[in-house]
Order: sequence, then structure tokens, then C-alpha cells
Amino acid sequence: IEARSVAPEANDEPKIEGYASVFHGEADLGNFTETIDKDAFVDVLQDDVRMLFNHDPNFPLARSRNGEGTLDMKVDEKGLFFSFPVGPQSYAKDLHQSILRGDVDQASFAFTVDADEWEERDGKPHRHITRLGSLIDLSVVTYPAYEATRVAARSLPTPPVQETQIENQVEEGDKTFDRVK
Repeated sequence: IEARSVAPEANDEPKIEGYASVFHGEADLGNFTETIDKDAFVDVLQDDVRMLFNHDPNFPLARSRNGEGTLDMKVDEKGLFFSFPVGPQSYAKDLHQSILRGDVDQASFAFTVDADEWEERDGKPHRHITRLGSLIDLSVVTYPAYEATRVAARSLPTPPVQETQIENQVEEGDKTFDRVK
């Protein structure tokens, strides 16, 4: 994780960015494992998506409606990338400082599933999500389900960082709403 503060000579506003979901990783959810297909987000990037802190609707950080707003999202070869400027709210500035200090450094997302495939891997059920029904929120979190997600505070572009693969854990809610935290 890298954190950069705004350089005095730079006119860029501070930003928070990272990956809410990563591909090529497997989450261990206890009773089953899970992966997300790289094409699962195709139909949901235009949804009304909120950026939150710890999935708490009392702490909105940014928003994307029909692909426009203060929250930028895109799918690349690594996963679902997000970026947003640090807002004027005191909790947004506090979160930015926590990220700069390294106290908070991961992300998550809440979604519904439209299509998935099940198989058995190593004697355990495995779910591969192929299409999301809706993307509800992205969230900077203290405890993520997918450990490989990352968040950084920065103002200037930085080269990508090589990351080690970490085992993931996810908590599943009811059958139509999975909250990855």
C-alpha cells in the first residue's frame, strides 16, 4: 500500500483510490469458496453506486449515477478499480489521514448475484459469480472479506505495486444480497 499526501506545489486535490474487488483470487467463506468473473461487473457499472466507509450509509464518501458523479469506477485486468476526491466532510478527511497512516488500507463491495456456477473443489463447494444483478456500494473498510483488496490515498499518479496473493474471507448475507466486508 502506498499513501501520498498532496505536494504543496501540486494543484491536485487529495484522492482515495483502490480495488473493491480483485480477480484471480479465491475467497474462503467458510462453507464454500468463491471467485468473481472478470466480466461479472459489465452490466452494473452504470448503477447508482455509493462509496461508503465500512458499508455504513451514514458515511457517504462519493457516488456514481449512470457512470457520472464523484465516484469513478472501472474494470481492468486486476479488478474493480475506484477513485474519488476526498470530500469536505470531517469524516472523509479523517479517513484520508487513516489511510495515509496505514491504519485503513482495504476495500469491499456490496452486490446482488444474477448468475453463478457451482462446482466442487478439493472436497468443498465453490461458487463462481459470473454476473452481478446490481452493485449497491463500494466501501473503504477496516475488515475486508477479500484480503487482496487495497486502498491508497494519493494526489499524483504512481506506478502499480506488486502485491502478494492473500487468502480471502467473505461473510454471506441472505441469498440475494452478499455483503463483502
